[in-house]
Amino acid sequence: MIFRVTHVDAQHHRKKAHVTAANVSDCIKQIEDALGDHVGLSVVRLRTRPVLHLRPTEAHFEKRRWHA
Repeated sequence: MIFRVTHVDAQHHRKKAHVTAANVSDCIKQIEDALGDHVGLSVVRLRTRPVLHLRPTEAHFEKRRWHA
């Protein structure tokens, strides 16, 4: 599963991360090992579904430039 985590340390610095873990306990353990103690921690499980991101290529822009 993928989790979106917000970690707030003792100096109130906020760090955000995406964590891949088997469950919430594993996610929290990974964050504590990586970032240390916290005064606040938010863990949200994200939906795992295929996502398609399309980006136009340079050729696309060239083609549009000549037809304009």
